[in-house]
Amino acid sequence: MTPQGGKIKSSKYEEKMFNDVRIDRQVRQTKNDESKSTIYLRVHLVGDGRRNEFILSTRCYVDTTQWDSDKKRVKGNSTEAARYNKKLRDYEDTIHKCFEDIKKNEPVSVQKLKDNINFKLFGIQSERLAKQLYLPDLFDRYLENHRSKIGHSRKGRYVFVKKKAIEFSKKTFGTPNYDINRLDKDWFDKFHEFLIDGFKYKIPTITGYQKVLKAVVNDAYKCKLIKENPFVNCPLNYTETSIHALTNDELGKLINFKFEDETLQLLADCFVFGTQTGLAHTDLKNLTHSMIKSIDGRDFICKNRNKTDGESIIAITAIAKKIMNKYISHPKIEGTGLVLPVMNINSYNTKLKLIAAKCGIYSKLTSHIARHTFATTVWLDGSGSMESLQRILGHQEMKSTQKYGRITPKRILDESEKVLQL
Repeated sequence: MTPQGGKIKSSKYEEKMFNDVRIDRQVRQTKNDESKSTIYLRVHLVGDGRRNEFILSTRCYVDTTQWDSDKKRVKGNSTEAARYNKKLRDYEDTIHKCFEDIKKNEPVSVQKLKDNINFKLFGIQSERLAKQLYLPDLFDRYLENHRSKIGHSRKGRYVFVKKKAIEFSKKTFGTPNYDINRLDKDWFDKFHEFLIDGFKYKIPTITGYQKVLKAVVNDAYKCKLIKENPFVNCPLNYTETSIHALTNDELGKLINFKFEDETLQLLADCFVFGTQTGLAHTDLKNLTHSMIKSIDGRDFICKNRNKTDGESIIAITAIAKKIMNKYISHPKIEGTGLVLPVMNINSYNTKLKLIAAKCGIYSKLTSHIARHTFATTVWLDGSGSMESLQRILGHQEMKSTQKYGRITPKRILDESEKVLQL
């Protein structure tokens, strides 16, 4: 269904400037297959009484009988038809955005628009465009090419860092469009100072933003959009941050407390489920019954993490099983296959503060504290190994898991009894 790339054909044209763009859809019989049609977009440029056009091959192929020539869309209400029609709308939106982005800074010509469309949609970079790529373009391209692997919350982070990079370029260099060929360690360090001085972000937060920046630029390097990776010698500052987790007593208070408010009870149950499975909010929200497998008579969650794509294998405890059964027929998830009706992250974290207060828990509660509680209090304090914890949490590297290996009072007492024979 998803187009694998595309090429643009055009009629002969002169280098003229235009101020408006219009798009028509059309189909042509696919070569060597009379039953199939290829969908094209005819892009019309107009301005001052002049007109020009070029043809964009979307590389979308449909059965000829499925194309509605009057409505210019794929017929039917199937998932396949909906996916095709959405792809066409996305293509058209991208073309309009390319046109407007060019128009903001310079006159629009056919060649400039073609180059930008090829780059944004298909990652095809002309020699001419290679000399004019700007940092915001790399963010747009990265999000377009990796959208299937980036969750909604992570996408928001990339958009945010792009916004801050534009603000930094405007303030420091007087332009939002910084040439990617001029990126270097000095730029990286100054951007770091900009985030600290201007917004007072904490070091771990800034490090997360810089990871996003490095990922975008490194991807451009891998795709040969730039000759060298300018940030290869720019280390990230991983300062030690304390891992907050609920104690067994605090977790027991939360499990046993009964809320009169159904929304708060639902939220508390979702949080407790996270303490029993180690699932982050985004993985919890997207957990489906199809991810639950039976292994040797026991139920396990088998899934890839949304964030890292690392595989997680998680045993379902009796507490987690009880919560699953409680919401199996909840109206908000009926027919979706989802396990729990998890609310959005902002409401989730806001209401967790109220839950903590009602339960008499004085530790700060956030969605990620559930994951920390599973790793530290449930698993490691329960004598689970670090190697198995890495697999459960879906970490790709052990160093990500080792931050949970702090020494808790319970572990000291347990080991003291064994070593000192108390």
